[in-house]
Amino acid sequence: MSQATSSTKYATNSREFEDDGASEHAWWQDAVIYQIYPRSFADGNGDGMGDLAGVTSRLDYLKTLGIDAIWLSPFYR
Repeated sequence: MSQATSSTKYATNSREFEDDGASEHAWWQDAVIYQIYPRSFADGNGDGMGDLAGVTSRLDYLKTLGIDAIWLSPFYR
């Protein structure tokens, strides 16, 4: 005797898969995302204006805070 299960078939990029309802959330749905405006976040070269060097110098600290991803606001040279 077989038990009927409800599942939905999806096609994506020429691959098919079945969703049995037990799939996990996408990573970003439970992630902590921190938005950074580099110009005012941290100065990495001592000129008084924030830059990417300043952002990268603080990545370990941001990780200790539990931040999963950063979103860089647009900036110009």
